[in-house]
Amino acid sequence: AEGPMVLLIEDHQEVRAWMAGMLRLAGHIVATAANGAEALSLLRLVRPSVIISDLDMPVMDGWTFREQQLTSPELRDIPFVVASASPVSTDDAETLCAGAVLAKPLSVARLPECVRRYDRGGGPPASAA
Repeated sequence: AEGPMVLLIEDHQEVRAWMAGMLRLAGHIVATAANGAEALSLLRLVRPSVIISDLDMPVMDGWTFREQQLTSPELRDIPFVVASASPVSTDDAETLCAGAVLAKPLSVARLPECVRRYDRGGGPPASAA
């Protein structure tokens, strides 16, 4: 069985390839985007269990992406994890409603471990009864 799907948003190609490789090794399905705008288009096609995003990116940064994600009823329940080289304050993490903040450079183990913690099996969210 394949592991949970991760949407990885990272503008640096080498970093994106490395992170995607780590996640795939851990058994995850990985969709990648180079910026928030690309990620939003992808979300029309895939429904990841968790989104891991850089914040500082061209075209559409992680902040703007997250804002758009949170305003969408279909997308807002997908857990959001920040992976950023710049320090993210607790306030910022709260503003982003981030499930976790991973500081770059990332440790190899932290990435899959974090995804496992936030994996809720993907698929459609359970309807609120």
